[in-house]
Amino acid sequence: MNLRNALFVEKSRRILYSELGGVICVVLIIVLGGIIHHVDAKRYLDAARNVAAKRSWPKKR
Repeated sequence: MNLRNALFVEKSRRILYSELGGVICVVLIIVLGGIIHHVDAKRYLDAARNVAAKRSWPKKR
């Protein structure tokens, strides 16, 4: 392998790894966003159920 090919391979490898790091970052951000959204929605639904349950209970006198 001559020097030009070696430099090209090294440059290609660096670009690939930098792009791979970017892809991993984007995937992690999407996954964390999904988890946060799911937890937030669950918290909202639990709060709504609690409010609805309190309204439907007969009031004590």
